[in-house]
Amino acid sequence: MDVWEIVVAIIFAVIIGIITAKAKFFKFHKSDKNIALALWGLKLVATIIFFLIYTFYEPYKKGNDSIVYFRDGQKLNQIAYENPVSFLRIMSGLQNAHEEEKLASLSYWNRSFKTVVPNDNRTIIRINALLHFISFGSYLAHLILMSFFAFLGLMALYKSTILLFPNMQWWAILPIFIIPSTIFWSSGNIKEPILIFAMGFSILYFIKLNIKFDYKKLIGFTLFMLLLFFIKSYIFFLLLPLMLSYLLQQKFHFKRVWLTYLGVYFVLILSGLLVGYIFPAYSFTYLIYDKNSCFIDMTQTFGAGSGFDIPELEDNIFSLIIHTPLALFNSLTRPFIWEADIWTKMLAALENIALITLLIVLIYKTNFKEMTKSSSFWFYIIFAISILVLSGLVTSNMGALVRYKSPALPFIFISFMAFMKKPKFDKKIYKLLLK
Repeated sequence: MDVWEIVVAIIFAVIIGIITAKAKFFKFHKSDKNIALALWGLKLVATIIFFLIYTFYEPYKKGNDSIVYFRDGQKLNQIAYENPVSFLRIMSGLQNAHEEEKLASLSYWNRSFKTVVPNDNRTIIRINALLHFISFGSYLAHLILMSFFAFLGLMALYKSTILLFPNMQWWAILPIFIIPSTIFWSSGNIKEPILIFAMGFSILYFIKLNIKFDYKKLIGFTLFMLLLFFIKSYIFFLLLPLMLSYLLQQKFHFKRVWLTYLGVYFVLILSGLLVGYIFPAYSFTYLIYDKNSCFIDMTQTFGAGSGFDIPELEDNIFSLIIHTPLALFNSLTRPFIWEADIWTKMLAALENIALITLLIVLIYKTNFKEMTKSSSFWFYIIFAISILVLSGLVTSNMGALVRYKSPALPFIFISFMAFMKKPKFDKKIYKLLLK
């Protein structure tokens, strides 16, 4: 990396810093001037750490997805100058056979296996191709821009949270912007930043639409849900039943809120099983089983040092149900501290211990009577648990598991923090923050 690439990255970091300090979207409170800027500074630190680890640290230097997406995007960007019409076709997914053959030179454009699930590698490569128009070929600039996408998504999630839980105006900052693994994994040139960007705004537009309908919000919601579908389709399908349940509960005000969510899930699971019976390639049980098999095969073939044993699933709903408790346990606890053979695993293990301890304290302090009446609670907690369970069912690599579960962590802690019995020092902190 030459000096010019670093200069370009610094320029982007400063411009984004000015935007966060000035733009209304980033305001936490009328008296707030520096919180958004400080949080962006924290995000920048995470971005630099990501860059240093995955550029210079030998165990992670090889097989760095982040740099591969950057280089694939660079190759795709070159087509724009050689043949603009061809580039537009590729960007819209309408490439012809000749163009598809040309794209085979991209490392991550094609998968090594066939599936009906959209190829999210292509989405991130296309985004990188667009970023190359303004990045001047600076890899670090790509990291900073992707980190900013995630920061926007986290900010959207914060705004969603205070709409659903008005008492969380200050407390929501902690789980959304401070959890280390969430901040770290949303700071690379990988799928997580775009996932958080799309997820945060999808939820925000959904909540705003529920408050007051207008077509601009509907267009925003549709666009971000489409982006979510093409970057992580399983998150898209996890959100849909929760949104439907939330709408039904808001309209009919059922006495037992949890039954609304359970009923919707029951109907949709039966519908999914029926679709899978008619169209086996679209069976969700098969897709989860297939992903589980691929991960286990990959771990056994390459002998990944971070691999661990998980049950081999069968292609049926009962197998998923039986192995759900272990999947949730693995997502919350792995890696164990005695499995930490390098310092990065040790940090992940220590974070698990800290977060589990904090979660136990929060559960102890929770007002369960109020919590279980809240549709917002069920929306957040079921979404988080669904991500954790699905990640635990299919992932046999600790590094991948820590990465996949990171978007779920803010939702877990918000769910319980919103209903905790207020500590005596709460008012003092609130007054201090307003000074």
